[in-house]
Amino acid sequence: MRFHSFSGMLTHWAGLTPDAPALRQGEQELTFSRLLQRVSTREAELREQGLASLGVLCDGSAECVVTLLAAPGAGVRTVLLDETADPSHLREMIAAALWEREEEPVVNYAMSFTDVSEEASYAEAVRWAAAEKIVN
Repeated sequence: MRFHSFSGMLTHWAGLTPDAPALRQGEQELTFSRLLQRVSTREAELREQGLASLGVLCDGSAECVVTLLAAPGAGVRTVLLDETADPSHLREMIAAALWEREEEPVVNYAMSFTDVSEEASYAEAVRWAAAEKIVN
């Protein structure tokens, strides 16, 4: 069987095996039906918020997994952030990931960031993100 989305696959398995374990974290366990319910709820929340993109600093919790599974169904681009990264690099991580997803557009925008060298591998990504008002 072929699925075109994770939500389609989750819906399928929730229909076939609603009470089977789908996700475990420590002592917490979510069945397929409960996971589907939580993902659907989170999709609706993300749609309501009107987000285009979401940076997720994932700690491996069930809530993080639910958010990552819900975002595509809500039309939200996600950037998985490294919790061990230096906080000063989060802007560059987010900008670079989103810029790559947009197929690396080139923009004519004067960059006002003194902490980003024009020669940095992520300079164009930060310039694009600033032009799009994703970072400031």
